[in-house]
Amino acid sequence: MSILSKAYMHDEAAAFAHVEALLWAGGPVCPHCGNCGKVYTLAGVRSKPSKKNPEGVERHGLKKCAECRKQFTVRIGTIFEESHIPLHLWLQAIHLMVSSKKGISSHQMHRVLGITYKSAWFLTHRIRECMRDGALADMNNLRRTENGALVRTSCILPSGSLLNVSVQPAIDGWIVCDEGAVVSDAMAHGFDVDFSLKGLANKLSRDGLKVENGRIYSARVSSGELPFMVAYLATAAIEASRWLVNSAAKHSKLGIADVLKELVDRRYADIRLNEPLEVFGNSSKLYAFDNVLMLPNRKKLILDPVTRHDGSIKSRLVANLDVAQANHQNLIQRIVYDEEDGWEQQELALLSVGAPAIKMSMVEKVVDRMAA
Repeated sequence: MSILSKAYMHDEAAAFAHVEALLWAGGPVCPHCGNCGKVYTLAGVRSKPSKKNPEGVERHGLKKCAECRKQFTVRIGTIFEESHIPLHLWLQAIHLMVSSKKGISSHQMHRVLGITYKSAWFLTHRIRECMRDGALADMNNLRRTENGALVRTSCILPSGSLLNVSVQPAIDGWIVCDEGAVVSDAMAHGFDVDFSLKGLANKLSRDGLKVENGRIYSARVSSGELPFMVAYLATAAIEASRWLVNSAAKHSKLGIADVLKELVDRRYADIRLNEPLEVFGNSSKLYAFDNVLMLPNRKKLILDPVTRHDGSIKSRLVANLDVAQANHQNLIQRIVYDEEDGWEQQELALLSVGAPAIKMSMVEKVVDRMAA
């Protein structure tokens, strides 16, 4: 069932019960005096009558503290405080904002939720401000994205590039993800990792992590636990990356990545970059490329190897297309394939959507012509 179909997304009483369960797991706490002992539930209380609501509006979730005798709801002390927007619409808005890949504007929010643009603007800005000043505010090496943030860690993948993890807000906490870096790093070596993914998932499940669609995810954590989870997942991801490369290597012969690396080291050592080239794609994801040559015109030539396997084809296609769409003026991209693997024409046509594909046997000729 879709999250948007859940009762707390449509029913105000269910929305209050959901938020109370998240914020008051041990029972109601008075925001005025801090009392968490005797608290009364005031059911059936309605607001003052108005022209719009002659009978008044039911005040869901209303509580009264037995110590200080003040009334309160779970809204107090949160971004929902002093807002007339129904709580279930707040929950819908939060879900839409944190799950939308390209973000969501106030105009779109006003159309989707059926509220005024002024209310939608107020709502979206409060949510963004909460995300800005929340658990991410004190984290270093952080680059904000439409879905949260990208954190640059000090952990080094087998390819030599630094690991970046994403931090994604959720209704009841945060989720940390490696954004497929571990699997992509192994594929960049030309390895077929499908044989090893199930073993990787079993290995990481013992550490409280899960693997879905080639990405490593943490469980939901609170704001206070977030910095520790970033470090924990990054450390686990590096260990998983080494394990995956070693496991995949057992199932692979000498791949095109090794052949290409040997050629580049032997023929173009004087113009090859010593470190992997890290480039941001149009989606703000960071990619690392190993075989990069500095041409006389100061442009960088990327030679990206690919194997004839669905996972490798998809990985290299997505990476090259994302980087190409970022319009880096000083980059030239080429995808290198081994013609002896029996590639079909439609597979090569698909590769060429990301970048021009060249045969391994033609690499020297192509590079010599560009470097002339």
